[in-house]
Amino acid sequence: LKLFKEIGKTYRVHDKMFIHGFSGGSQFAHRFAMNKPKYVCGISAHSGGTWATNGYGRVSSSAKNIPFAVSCGEKDTGKSFGTAPLGRLDWYRVYEKAIERRKYCYIGKTWPGVGHGMSRGAKNMLQQCFQLATGLPGASATQKVEISPDWKNLGNIPKLSHYPDEPSDSSPVTSSNSPNPKKLERILFAAFAKASEKTIEDKKLVAFLGKYPATIWKSMEGSEDLLKQCKGAADRWRAKAIDVKKFNGSIKKRFEKFSRGLDLTEANAH
Repeated sequence: LKLFKEIGKTYRVHDKMFIHGFSGGSQFAHRFAMNKPKYVCGISAHSGGTWATNGYGRVSSSAKNIPFAVSCGEKDTGKSFGTAPLGRLDWYRVYEKAIERRKYCYIGKTWPGVGHGMSRGAKNMLQQCFQLATGLPGASATQKVEISPDWKNLGNIPKLSHYPDEPSDSSPVTSSNSPNPKKLERILFAAFAKASEKTIEDKKLVAFLGKYPATIWKSMEGSEDLLKQCKGAADRWRAKAIDVKKFNGSIKKRFEKFSRGLDLTEANAH
């Protein structure tokens, strides 16, 4: 926590953490949420050697509104240490029952044929949990994952302003000629890097916004410099159109389209 608070003094970070852990990391992740729930937005914990039951911690009701994704392989039956009261799989089942009784927001799974390893199914649960906890796409910066109907008590968690199920007006990313998600990520991160190094011409920024409106990237890490430059370019473009008395009809519609997500104020329109 001390490190987290120190980082916050230098960098713009969220006031809550999403924590993922496997094995020993799982043991830390879910216990941290039990003890410091106000710092946690979501937990992905898998194949823990111990869980917060049977005298090895407690299940706190104060964490029940945090989405938890928990799982264990069905062949992961060994004990993490000789005197452990239960093997990993049995202990996982005890823990799942404990959070179910307390009406936690969670999804729990066991994986047939899986030993002590992070399975594909567990990774998908991690992605779902991240999406629910943060409101950001779970698969990549632009691609959502399908939320399983097996989640319990989803009504516990607050609906975020950028919740994944809200309708989006970012039509360019779903149009037939838009790049695939991985290519789009590369394009956007390259633009972020360029904006952090130098000032980009207004006409290039306006053209960029026409293809990639801010609604699809402004919440991504590293976008701050590009967002600031795009706001300035859009503001100047609008001011010039107003000065020559052409800010109407198709010109105004073009502006409204490429400025989506920039949150420019009406006061800037003169």
